[in-house]
Amino acid sequence: MHYNLAIAYWRKGRPAEAMAEFEMELALHPDHEPAKAAMTRLKAEVGGLGEEDAGWAEKPEGT
Repeated sequence: MHYNLAIAYWRKGRPAEAMAEFEMELALHPDHEPAKAAMTRLKAEVGGLGEEDAGWAEKPEGT
């Protein structure tokens, strides 16, 4: 549920809320690879990581 909410926030241009939801998802499901990849990509978009650090992470479909 947190993953889907994070994607919805991201699509609406609300990165802080999206990041919080990704963090909650990963606290509950630490091996959820799509959430890890999406969070890495979001961090790169908002300046949390250099693009070279997140190049492997795909942006979620539809965002």
